[in-house]
Amino acid sequence: MLIKNQFKKSFHSWTWLILIVFLGAGIFYPPIGLIAIICMLAPPVGALFNGRTTCSWFCPRGSFLDVIVSKISCNKNIPSLFYNNIFRLIVFMTIMAVFLLQIIPVWGNITGMGRVFITMIYITTFIGIILAAAFKPRTWCTFCPMGTMGNWVAKLRKNSYISINKDICSSCTACERICPMQFASYKYKDRDKIHFYDCLRCGKCEKKCPAKSIKLITE
Repeated sequence: MLIKNQFKKSFHSWTWLILIVFLGAGIFYPPIGLIAIICMLAPPVGALFNGRTTCSWFCPRGSFLDVIVSKISCNKNIPSLFYNNIFRLIVFMTIMAVFLLQIIPVWGNITGMGRVFITMIYITTFIGIILAAAFKPRTWCTFCPMGTMGNWVAKLRKNSYISINKDICSSCTACERICPMQFASYKYKDRDKIHFYDCLRCGKCEKKCPAKSIKLITE
């Protein structure tokens, strides 16, 4: 388990380079944009096994926000609106509609299809950077369409959760402060299983908890 976690941490530290190369190469060779399909499918597929864990260590943009953009982030609280299910659904439907309107006319044209993916990644990455600078680095991840799909799958599976030993938890708020998604685990410590379907399973709360009362469980 230790080796596995170390691999994920090391991989996450450099995955942002994939995003930079992808966006740069996409300008000169648009077909490379089709590779984005892998990253788009990763969150919902990964959620079948362990919540949104792939968003934590596999996503190149997530790595970019954590490693690079975090250096200019104001680290202000993420607006509650971004967690609202209706808001997230509107964002999801809007982005999917825009994507389909662009992809349908060029369907079958590899260059045209690749250019659509490249353009969408450029636009959403720009939005992610703006939000990360204004609020916490992972603000975009609260309503990212692919992350939202991961959230839906996690809700169906219910096979990963947070467990807190309420007898030793002091409600110090460290878990909320360190959580990339700003989740206050301690507020739900009386529950046997705390289901937060946007949990990235990064383990920061488990590691930083002063009382070592937090455990991330996958069944």
